[in-house]
Amino acid sequence: MFRGRSGKAMKCESALKINAKRCGVFGAALAAVAVSSACGQPGSQAQQPPATVTVTQPAPPESATSSSEESSESTSDSSEAPSKSKEPEAEDGLACAAEELQLQLDPNYPQADGSHMTLKVTNIGGRPCQIRGYGGLQFVDFNGKPVDTELNRLQANPPTITIEQSQSAGLDLTWDIYQSPCVEPETLQFTPPGDDKAIKSVWGRGAVCRGGLVDATAFRNVWGG
Repeated sequence: MFRGRSGKAMKCESALKINAKRCGVFGAALAAVAVSSACGQPGSQAQQPPATVTVTQPAPPESATSSSEESSESTSDSSEAPSKSKEPEAEDGLACAAEELQLQLDPNYPQADGSHMTLKVTNIGGRPCQIRGYGGLQFVDFNGKPVDTELNRLQANPPTITIEQSQSAGLDLTWDIYQSPCVEPETLQFTPPGDDKAIKSVWGRGAVCRGGLVDATAFRNVWGG
């Protein structure tokens, strides 16, 4: 069956004839090519499928990866490492050592709420020295074995005390004599702050109850030796 030409095709032929008259035979040939290209049949040009672009992410340098892993391991190790809590110490080189101190327990004063006593240390060394805080206490029984001892430090920010030669510093101790359980010490060992050696004195004050609990103030100067 014969199909009528489309309006677009008829316009293209008219343009071809006009160009041929203007440009002669050679110009007509050129015009025919140009018009034919511009007025080709609909759908004659196949649409090209969209191009597919694949982007590959470059792998990180090996050195950067290992550095990141080492940093992660270092962070993990540091977070697991426990922090050390130490007794406040005096200035470097000035702290009183155990061999420079003599321990003395002043008489206790029984009261309704327990017993009170001053633990005193005297500087017997050849130089002034400093002490700060509380130190450590340990009760020892008549068999030479440590018994339950708990020191309750009452001051959060103790001062630094300078002890001149032949002078003393002391801290006040308070303990319960009623509420069990109780311990029966023979001696009291005292370790100066920042030291690992202890000096001792005979206790001679009877039972220390509430499991050997002792409340203590921080060291202060005690004038007069």
